Amino acid sequence: MMIYVGVAKTNKWAKGESGDTVEVVERRLGGISAILVDGQGSGESAKRISSLVIARAIALVAEGARDGAVARAAHDALYASRGGKVSADLAMLSVDLSTRTLVLTKNGRCLLLVSCQGLTRQVGDEVPPLGIYAGTRPWIEEYPLSVGSMAVAMSDGVLEAGQRYGQRWCVQEMLSGLDDAAPSDASGLAHRLLRTAVGKDKGRPCDDMAVMVVGVGPGEPDVEVRGIEVVFPVGRGRG
Repeated sequence: MMIYVGVAKTNKWAKGESGDTVEVVERRLGGISAILVDGQGSGESAKRISSLVIARAIALVAEGARDGAVARAAHDALYASRGGKVSADLAMLSVDLSTRTLVLTKNGRCLLLVSCQGLTRQVGDEVPPLGIYAGTRPWIEEYPLSVGSMAVAMSDGVLEAGQRYGQRWCVQEMLSGLDDAAPSDASGLAHRLLRTAVGKDKGRPCDDMAVMVVGVGPGEPDVEVRGIEVVFPVGRGRG
């Protein structure tokens, strides 16, 4: 198998910093986790919130913690440091090679889509965001790891794109895009979804936007070389 991860993000129009933070980390017992944190608000204040949460999350994943424990500990860290006064949405997409499962985790309003075993659908119950209520727990679900599986997570800026102009995105439209994509095109799918969202906001995003995609494709490389590609524009925004 080959694991493919794609990320595309942008900041709110006229903001120099994005409050949506995404990181990809190797799991201690094998596999990859992609983590998205959407801090409350936008700009630098939101970035500080999301950075605090994601730093805790990636450290725990790297130490071998399970995804549910990671989400709860990230909540506890934010709740303790900010006294329940600020929130953050969390999404995690993990390929866990120790359990041979695709693990999806969320808190808050992040949208999760999954294509697995011939079914493509939106998943994830409504659960509170991190940081507000004591004892908050995540929604979490696991799927058998199989070639062809894909999962998508989006921040609420993508989900609500176009709302100001009366053309909010239909989830079914997003699912169609997932159906048409191959796991190896994870990066391409992430960028297509983001471009569509920005277009619905007339080229001026009304909120920070982030999309991450994880796909599992076939492959038996002769040499186990791992790679990562980053595109980071410098100019209008830093986040």
